[in-house]
Amino acid sequence: PTADGRRTAFGRLYRSGHLAHASAEDALFLGGLGLHTVFDFRNSADHKLDGYDIELAGVRNVSIPLSDP
Repeated sequence: PTADGRRTAFGRLYRSGHLAHASAEDALFLGGLGLHTVFDFRNSADHKLDGYDIELAGVRNVSIPLSDP
């Protein structure tokens, strides 16, 4: 639920782990969801460990590195 108790419309917001190891089949599935933007909250150490997310056609990747407290 949102802060005021409402709900996000079904299929409008998706949460996942990183997409660095996504296969071509995964990319096709994700492409079919109509995604517009992927937000990556991993920091540089995470990128070194896991690699960067795959690029999805027509989808904007936004990196906002966060650190654990």
